[in-house]
Amino acid sequence: MTTGAIDGRAVAVTGGGDDTVRVRDLSTGEQVGAPWTGHTNAVRALATSVLDGRPVVVSGGDDHTVRVWELASGSPVGEPLDLQSDSVEALAIGERHGRRVVITGSEDETVRHVVVCFDRDIAVFSLS
Repeated sequence: MTTGAIDGRAVAVTGGGDDTVRVRDLSTGEQVGAPWTGHTNAVRALATSVLDGRPVVVSGGDDHTVRVWELASGSPVGEPLDLQSDSVEALAIGERHGRRVVITGSEDETVRHVVVCFDRDIAVFSLS
Protein backbone atom coordinates (compact mmCIF):
# COMPACT_ATOMS: atom_id res chain seq x y z
CA MET A 1 0.00 0.00 0.00
CA THR A 2 1.03 3.57 -0.61
CA THR A 3 -0.63 6.97 -0.38
CA GLY A 4 -0.98 10.00 -2.62
CA ALA A 5 -3.34 12.83 -3.49
CA ILE A 6 -5.73 13.42 -6.36
CA ASP A 7 -6.94 17.03 -6.67
CA GLY A 8 -6.04 17.61 -3.01
CA ARG A 9 -7.92 14.50 -1.85
CA ALA A 10 -5.82 12.00 0.14
CA VAL A 11 -5.98 8.49 -1.31
CA ALA A 12 -4.64 5.04 -0.52
CA VAL A 13 -3.38 2.87 -3.37
CA THR A 14 -3.57 -0.87 -2.80
CA GLY A 15 -2.77 -4.04 -4.70
CA GLY A 16 -3.71 -7.62 -4.08
CA GLY A 17 -4.34 -11.14 -5.20
CA ASP A 18 -6.93 -10.14 -7.80
CA ASP A 19 -4.14 -8.76 -10.07
CA THR A 20 -5.41 -5.17 -9.80
CA VAL A 21 -4.40 -1.84 -8.30
CA ARG A 22 -7.17 0.07 -6.51
CA VAL A 23 -7.44 3.65 -5.26
CA ARG A 24 -9.57 4.59 -2.24
CA ASP A 25 -10.49 7.97 -0.79
CA LEU A 26 -8.95 8.06 2.70
CA SER A 27 -11.72 10.22 4.15
CA THR A 28 -14.66 8.13 2.91
CA GLY A 29 -13.13 4.72 2.17
CA GLU A 30 -14.86 4.70 -1.20
CA GLN A 31 -13.10 3.36 -4.26
CA VAL A 32 -12.01 6.06 -6.71
CA GLY A 33 -12.60 4.92 -10.28
CA ALA A 34 -12.33 1.40 -11.63
CA PRO A 35 -9.54 -0.99 -10.62
CA TRP A 36 -6.41 -0.70 -12.74
CA THR A 37 -5.74 -3.83 -14.74
CA GLY A 38 -2.60 -5.01 -16.49
CA HIS A 39 -0.80 -7.25 -14.04
CA THR A 40 -1.38 -10.95 -14.67
CA ASN A 41 -0.75 -12.08 -11.10
CA ALA A 42 -0.89 -10.65 -7.58
CA VAL A 43 0.34 -7.07 -7.01
CA ARG A 44 2.82 -7.09 -4.10
CA ALA A 45 4.61 -3.73 -4.06
CA LEU A 46 3.56 -0.11 -4.64
CA ALA A 47 5.15 3.33 -4.42
CA THR A 48 4.17 6.85 -5.46
CA SER A 49 6.32 9.52 -7.07
CA VAL A 50 6.23 12.37 -9.56
CA LEU A 51 7.34 11.79 -13.15
CA ASP A 52 7.46 14.64 -15.66
CA GLY A 53 5.41 16.80 -13.28
CA ARG A 54 2.57 14.32 -12.79
CA PRO A 55 1.89 12.04 -9.81
CA VAL A 56 2.42 8.37 -10.65
CA VAL A 57 2.14 4.99 -8.98
CA VAL A 58 4.70 2.26 -9.57
CA SER A 59 3.52 -1.32 -9.03
CA GLY A 60 5.24 -4.70 -9.03
CA GLY A 61 4.14 -8.22 -8.36
CA ASP A 62 4.10 -11.94 -8.94
CA ASP A 63 3.99 -11.53 -12.73
CA HIS A 64 7.65 -10.32 -12.59
CA THR A 65 6.73 -6.89 -14.00
CA VAL A 66 7.00 -3.30 -12.87
CA ARG A 67 4.35 -0.91 -14.20
CA VAL A 68 3.87 2.86 -13.97
CA TRP A 69 0.41 4.44 -13.83
CA GLU A 70 -0.89 8.02 -13.75
CA LEU A 71 -2.36 8.44 -10.27
CA ALA A 72 -5.23 10.70 -11.35
CA SER A 73 -6.50 8.54 -14.22
CA GLY A 74 -5.03 5.07 -13.73
CA SER A 75 -3.69 5.17 -17.28
CA PRO A 76 -0.48 3.22 -17.92
CA VAL A 77 2.67 5.26 -18.48
CA GLY A 78 4.95 3.56 -20.98
CA GLU A 79 5.35 -0.17 -21.35
CA PRO A 80 5.71 -2.56 -18.41
CA LEU A 81 9.21 -3.72 -17.53
CA ASP A 82 9.55 -7.50 -17.41
CA LEU A 83 12.27 -8.22 -14.87
CA GLN A 84 12.60 -11.84 -16.07
CA SER A 85 13.56 -12.92 -12.57
CA ASP A 86 11.07 -13.57 -9.82
CA SER A 87 8.16 -11.91 -8.05
CA VAL A 88 8.67 -8.25 -7.17
CA GLU A 89 8.25 -8.19 -3.38
CA ALA A 90 9.44 -4.65 -2.63
CA LEU A 91 10.18 -1.46 -4.49
CA ALA A 92 11.31 2.06 -3.76
CA ILE A 93 11.75 5.15 -5.90
CA GLY A 94 14.83 7.34 -5.91
CA GLU A 95 16.90 9.52 -8.17
CA ARG A 96 20.21 8.88 -9.92
CA HIS A 97 21.96 11.52 -12.02
CA GLY A 98 18.72 13.53 -12.21
CA ARG A 99 16.58 10.62 -13.40
CA ARG A 100 13.89 8.76 -11.49
CA VAL A 101 14.81 5.15 -10.77
CA VAL A 102 12.99 2.21 -9.24
CA ILE A 103 14.83 -0.16 -6.95
CA THR A 104 13.14 -3.56 -6.78
CA GLY A 105 13.63 -6.52 -4.48
CA SER A 106 12.64 -9.98 -5.69
CA GLU A 107 12.12 -13.42 -4.21
CA ASP A 108 15.23 -14.62 -6.06
CA GLU A 109 17.27 -12.39 -3.68
CA THR A 110 18.26 -9.87 -6.34
CA VAL A 111 17.97 -6.12 -6.21
CA ARG A 112 17.52 -4.21 -9.46
CA HIS A 113 18.10 -0.53 -10.04
CA VAL A 114 16.03 0.47 -13.07
CA VAL A 115 15.44 3.77 -14.88
CA VAL A 116 11.73 4.60 -14.60
CA CYS A 117 11.38 5.19 -18.33
CA PHE A 118 12.36 1.50 -18.65
CA ASP A 119 15.12 1.85 -21.17
CA ARG A 120 17.53 -0.43 -19.30
CA ASP A 121 18.70 -1.99 -16.05
CA ILE A 122 21.34 0.14 -14.37
CA ALA A 123 22.53 -2.57 -12.00
CA VAL A 124 21.50 -5.99 -10.80
CA PHE A 125 23.08 -7.58 -7.75
CA SER A 126 22.39 -10.58 -5.54
CA LEU A 127 21.83 -10.48 -1.80
CA SER A 128 22.91 -14.10 -1.29
